[in-house]
Amino acid sequence: METSKPLILYWYASPVIPDPPFQLNWGCEMITKKKIQVYEDVRQSGLTNMFDIKSVIALSRELLTKADCIDIMQNYSTYIEKYKINREG
Repeated sequence: METSKPLILYWYASPVIPDPPFQLNWGCEMITKKKIQVYEDVRQSGLTNMFDIKSVIALSRELLTKADCIDIMQNYSTYIEKYKINREG
């Protein structure tokens, strides 16, 4: 019986998301239009640095998770185009 390898994430106390092995591209199934809109509302508010994921989660009123934020960061343009989100404040 073959066992799957565990997903190992390396999280750095850095203002940037590092290159692989940090890859969480799950695709567009997890992120709904509401989640990307909330993320964009937080971004447009200017209340936090978007790399401060804990603050983004708090400002989203816990609608977003850490995984959601990372997925949105990695696929931001795709989600903005897919859901036709207005990036202008």
